[in-house]
Amino acid sequence: MRMPFFFSLFSSSKNDGFRLSIPFLIPFFFFSNPLLAKVKIGKEKKSKYEVLFICTPPISVKSVHLAGSFNLWNKTSLPMHSMRNRNQWYLSLWLKPGKYSYKFVFNGRVWRRDLENPRKEPDGFGGWNSVVIVVGKKTKVFLKRGDNQILATMIEHIPSFPGPEDRIVFQDIDSSGNALLRIQCGENDISKIQAFVLENRSYYPLKILLQKDGEEFWEGKIPFYRDFHYYFCIQDGSKVVYLSAKGVSKRKGPPFFFSRRRIQSFETPRWLWKRVFYQIFPDRFYNGNPAKDPPGTRPWGSKPTFHTFFGGDLEGVLAKIDYLKGLGINALYFNPIFKAPSCHKYDGEDYFEVDPHFGGNQVFQKLAKKLKEEDIPFILDGVFNHTGVKFFAFQDILKNQEKSPYRDWYHIHRFPVKVTMPPPYEAWWGFAHHPQLNHKNPKVKAYLMKVARHWIEKGASGWRLDVPNEVFHAFWKDFRKQVKGVRRNAYIVGEIWEDGRSWLQGDEFDGIMNYQWRNHVIHFFLEGSENASEFARFLTYQSLRYPQVTLTAMMNMLSNHDVPRILTVGKGRIKKVKQAVVFLLTAKGVPTIYYGDEVGMTGGKDPMNRKCFPWNRKKWNERLFRFYKKLISIRKKHLLFALGDEEYILLREMPRLLIIRRSWKGEVSYILFNNQAKPQKLELPLKNWENKWTIWMDLIKEKKWSLVTLENGQKGLFLALDPFQSMILKGMPNRKT
Repeated sequence: MRMPFFFSLFSSSKNDGFRLSIPFLIPFFFFSNPLLAKVKIGKEKKSKYEVLFICTPPISVKSVHLAGSFNLWNKTSLPMHSMRNRNQWYLSLWLKPGKYSYKFVFNGRVWRRDLENPRKEPDGFGGWNSVVIVVGKKTKVFLKRGDNQILATMIEHIPSFPGPEDRIVFQDIDSSGNALLRIQCGENDISKIQAFVLENRSYYPLKILLQKDGEEFWEGKIPFYRDFHYYFCIQDGSKVVYLSAKGVSKRKGPPFFFSRRRIQSFETPRWLWKRVFYQIFPDRFYNGNPAKDPPGTRPWGSKPTFHTFFGGDLEGVLAKIDYLKGLGINALYFNPIFKAPSCHKYDGEDYFEVDPHFGGNQVFQKLAKKLKEEDIPFILDGVFNHTGVKFFAFQDILKNQEKSPYRDWYHIHRFPVKVTMPPPYEAWWGFAHHPQLNHKNPKVKAYLMKVARHWIEKGASGWRLDVPNEVFHAFWKDFRKQVKGVRRNAYIVGEIWEDGRSWLQGDEFDGIMNYQWRNHVIHFFLEGSENASEFARFLTYQSLRYPQVTLTAMMNMLSNHDVPRILTVGKGRIKKVKQAVVFLLTAKGVPTIYYGDEVGMTGGKDPMNRKCFPWNRKKWNERLFRFYKKLISIRKKHLLFALGDEEYILLREMPRLLIIRRSWKGEVSYILFNNQAKPQKLELPLKNWENKWTIWMDLIKEKKWSLVTLENGQKGLFLALDPFQSMILKGMPNRKT
């Protein structure tokens, strides 16, 4: 049991300063006038804290719902309660310690952050989410390493497959086949943890990976390659306890069980390991057949609007395959290509027909054949949450209203159904032209599953799923079975902006679009709002929260069609952007490049992030293009970057210097980022077994560094980095004499 505490975020009213315990809050709201704190955290029960949310809408509303990372941003599952005769609403939740983002939803449509809560973070759409942090602060005060005291109630190890509420994955297998065992405990509480494996009667040490929010996370690597039983020996000073399947005790209890079969039952595609993806927004990539341009097509390269057509098509992709190969691209992600009235095609009209302006099904088959010949797998954008209003089922509803046999394909509130704002039916974000499907209707489900199978059979290697968080989990579980039934190694990746653990349990997605990763890349490399330690802490925590097999399937990106381009985010500062590119192409996950980023395309929010590709080479940033090309080549040559373990090396006197050690099957690389405007010189000590490489090469500048004896007598490298320079160091094979 974690120690209870109270923490308040006060409102901006004249009555700031009230501090009341939770048992007295509700009666106080009903019988008193002063406004209280917007968010209040109070009593603790079963390792959770009661969190009270208060909302005072600026105008009178009929309903208020709470939506956030704690309920997967479901805008209807958490209705707030209205206070008597007051335009105030409240809701109490029980939450585990952690960081949660949230918004209020007024009348089921209008999303607003909590203006009286000063904590906020970007929501990924140009706005803000409010943030509440639930953390047992008193644990930081009373816990001290080496004091012969162990707070047993803070110790946690859950050997079953982690659920979405669990903080971390406690059992896993790394890319080298080692078993990973993890323990969560109080920060600064324990001095030593060992895992004892019964099968070989051996102890294996655990080490501290992360300290965060009053908690500490330990990990041990067990080179034991079959199932085994184990328990933990936990020590602080002279105090020793054991953690077994029955909990913490002074005596050894029944052991935990490590099942490789259970963990390895979750597989993600291995072909992703050697791929660099390129995202293509078809209408803006290249116009390969002007004869098929839609009416009103604008001149290539003119300023885009939300509705502008420029004539890009699949024949354009065929025409530019040599360009993609020359860049080093060996996998593609297409934004929607199915028939639809818009330029973006997220308002699907026919899911079995490629849009005629893109070339139709015939050109698609030609492209699929060519890409297969070139060993360039591709994935398609699946818009299965909603359709467009021209979709056959919705058209029948508009025509026949209540008598339509398709009336249950959607969530219709009232008749007559018209395409108006606000719509008389559920629609994606309230947009009338995006009516949401009823996925509980067996006929809807059967139709969408047929679509999913069809395009895999026609050559697609997987699906990127649009707004999957608005579709219930059971649907995606069946979706995985259907898709993997056609192609076992198909790639399924979901557009999830927040925590993706609920979809990464082994029975839904392989990975998610790694927006949280992108946010922190921007914070460290471009904005400077995080230092190296904070950035490394995020990366470590993310690696603990997701199963290892999903980390290699995360779609990592710096830009895409929904966010500003990275060069615009970086305000044109090429050196900073290059550092982000180096990290993208050396990090674990699936590196994905948004069309045109490699030549220096800029653009803010939609539609400016969807400009036409500038095929006039005079408009390219040639140095940036060559830089991308080199980094892609480095990535593809070394499987180490896709699979290697990460170790973060931080220097207290250099807070903006990040060193990442990657290792895999005897191969090692040190990646350095000097994220500041001044040069840095440093000594980099190497592990003893790494001294076999007397020459180390920076793969970016192709400069060699010799092994030297450092001031402390240890072997290593003496390095000098320019402002905002990155290095990728690898030991070079010694020449035989």
